[in-house]
Order: sequence, then C-alpha cells, then structure tokens
Amino acid sequence: FSGAGKTTFVEQTIYQPIIGRGGHFMHVKFDQNCQVEPLAAIIGAFEDFCDSFKSKNDDKLSDLIVALQKMMGIKGLTVLAELIPSFGKIINRKVKLDLVKIGNAMTQNQFIPVLQVFVKIIS
Repeated sequence: FSGAGKTTFVEQTIYQPIIGRGGHFMHVKFDQNCQVEPLAAIIGAFEDFCDSFKSKNDDKLSDLIVALQKMMGIKGLTVLAELIPSFGKIINRKVKLDLVKIGNAMTQNQFIPVLQVFVKIIS
C-alpha cells in the first residue's frame, strides 16, 4: 500500500487535533524489514517523544524527571537512559547517572516495569 496516503491521513485526522489541544503524539515509521531489534518501533516512538523536549519549556521537563525519579528511582532512570538514548541525553542535563551498559543483561523483569511507569507518567 505504498503511496496510499496513510501517513497524511493520520497526521490530519489524529496528529493535528492532539497537538492542537496541547497533547503529545508519538509516531514512528514501522519498517517490517528491520525486525532485528526487538521493540524498535516502540523505542523509536519514545525517541521521538524525548526529542520533542529539546524545544519545550524546561519546567515541563523538570516535572517529568522528578515524577519519573520518584516512581522508579535512579536505577529505573538508568534503564530508561539505556533503552532510549535521547532520554539519556535529556536526563543527564538534570541528574547525573552512572550509565552502565545494561545491554543483554537487562532482563524482562527490569524492562517491563520501567516501561510501564514511563508510559504512566507521560500519559
């Protein structure tokens, strides 16, 4: 369905009304040929969300970081910074993390709760 206008449709019917009301809309193009990295589409959407804070009010960013740190602690922030590189850049401006490469050692038990808290805080 290449060129059918799916992206334009989403931008006009969903994206613009959400942004117009002060909301956030996370989007990413899914590439079915790039299935090597698990959850790449989800991580890409969160990357886009974190990149949006580069031009936003510093108070909103501070509130987000305080809420995340309160809910998940430094270890949770470290896991998020490892998963979402743009979040790592943002968080390091406010909180000094001892970023250790979690990589393959990160278990599903660490990943899922941190991701759930992140989604809860930003929604």
